[in-house]
Amino acid sequence: MKSLLVSLFIFCSFVLANAQCMIEPRSLTKRVEMSTLVLEGTVIDQYGKWDAQHQNIYTISTVAIFKIFKGNVANDTIKLITEGGSVGSDMLKVSPSLELHLDDVGVFMLVSNQVDFDGLWGMYKTTASAQSFIAYDIHMAEAYDLSKMYTDIEIELYSEVM
Repeated sequence: MKSLLVSLFIFCSFVLANAQCMIEPRSLTKRVEMSTLVLEGTVIDQYGKWDAQHQNIYTISTVAIFKIFKGNVANDTIKLITEGGSVGSDMLKVSPSLELHLDDVGVFMLVSNQVDFDGLWGMYKTTASAQSFIAYDIHMAEAYDLSKMYTDIEIELYSEVM
């Protein structure tokens, strides 16, 4: 009986821990609907920054815009906030979360950022965490996100995003 209870406890702990890391799958149509800005671009700069309360570290990525599918922006770049990053010797890793790198290219699905950065406004955040970026493989002329591969970017992906 005791081993049954221990086994049940371990199983329930595993299920609860695993549930904390799951992402609720959303269709591309739903992600686009939820977004106020959908664009194609590339990450050209990144740096870490503490929020105004000095409680969380975020990565601020500058994204050069190639094409806008939904929404409007006045400039040819935007600032995109993602959870986690590093500032000096401090680092915060957030999972699940979108982790971008310099030169990443693809489609970004975004909404206005509400995190206070001591007066830095006009930035964006992801609509659906890691599902908010469809990465391009330029060499293969393909795109992919967490759940789907697009073998023809212009025909398959553009038609779903527009």
